[in-house]
Amino acid sequence: MREDLGHLQGPAWHALRAPLNRRLLKADSATLYLDQQNEVADDFVKILASKNLSPEELEDMFYRYAAESIAVVTFNTRLRLFDQNPNEKSVQIVEASKAALQATQDSVFGKSFAHKWYKNSTYKMFEEAIGIIRSVSAAHVSHAQTALENKVKSGQLKEDEPNLLLSLLSEKDLTQEDIVVIMATLYSAGTDSTAKNIQVFLYNLARNPEKQDLLRREIFENVGKNGPLSAKALSNMVYLKAALKESFRLNFPGSTGIMRILNEDLVVGNYRVPAGVRVLLFNPRAAKKNFENPEEYQPERWLRSDDTVKKDTAHNMIVQPFGHGARSCIGRRFALQEMYLLATKILQNFHVDLEPESYETKFIYKLFIEAEKTIKFKFTKI
Repeated sequence: MREDLGHLQGPAWHALRAPLNRRLLKADSATLYLDQQNEVADDFVKILASKNLSPEELEDMFYRYAAESIAVVTFNTRLRLFDQNPNEKSVQIVEASKAALQATQDSVFGKSFAHKWYKNSTYKMFEEAIGIIRSVSAAHVSHAQTALENKVKSGQLKEDEPNLLLSLLSEKDLTQEDIVVIMATLYSAGTDSTAKNIQVFLYNLARNPEKQDLLRREIFENVGKNGPLSAKALSNMVYLKAALKESFRLNFPGSTGIMRILNEDLVVGNYRVPAGVRVLLFNPRAAKKNFENPEEYQPERWLRSDDTVKKDTAHNMIVQPFGHGARSCIGRRFALQEMYLLATKILQNFHVDLEPESYETKFIYKLFIEAEKTIKFKFTKI
């Protein structure tokens, strides 16, 4: 099976990653898709307002939101996952993404280890799931390519139209298979983590209603009660960004901090760590020397006062859930935007609270953070 970005190293990794860096790490790479993703978030809120969803149904809706949002980027289309009867292929790729994640989780945390030597059930589950994801991705890429070619021929393609797929198709060094692997990876990698972390974010806002009110005030000042989230408004919403970052600090998104494989020997504290060893960096997100009252949810700690001095002594680099440097998460800007967007839309329309049994929710770590028991939210129409 062709390896993807998450498993490649060296020149092979760089060949796939470099074209994406030029397009997805730019400051405006995600905001170009705000119009389409606003529509996805609006559809989510309409369902939330019109249906009495069970906690389990709502949890699934968060997953569908994340999958639908990233699909407008990777496949240049809507998957229609909010429809009453979604397309079979759309459901298929969602379920395959969940299966691939489960197989990865089982291998990382030792539930499966024999896959290193032969194709056990975990390996087969992963192989089948990735095969489905790539097959559906290939169909979307082929369809999008045909549609784009027709637009170009008819002169209907707008120069300012956001289109990652078209830009990758113009890369001479990328094959069709390369593009399918890239799109499949982008689609499946961030869906689960985004869906779970937006729930954690809303949980922290529900537990801290005074912070929720402050954020809603900022939303109304910049977006209004019904307006779409624009790039200009988002750039001004410092409390929104601080609130999400503080949620990341209090409930770190991943099961580990940043991990890297050493290219050369390294001496740390008189210990020699040989090249090739995986090094897990310490994540001091709750150290009292860095954070005053570290157990409290305080978005203000990331803001700057009038004299531009940050209100907490912690360095911004302490909380880096997406990594840093050349191998940082390629979908970082999109994951953040999807969470900013849905939180904005929900707070425009609802006050978020918790049922009593969810107020002290315990979080556990698999590959990513998740609630041990499904969170029971209460949404009260404003």
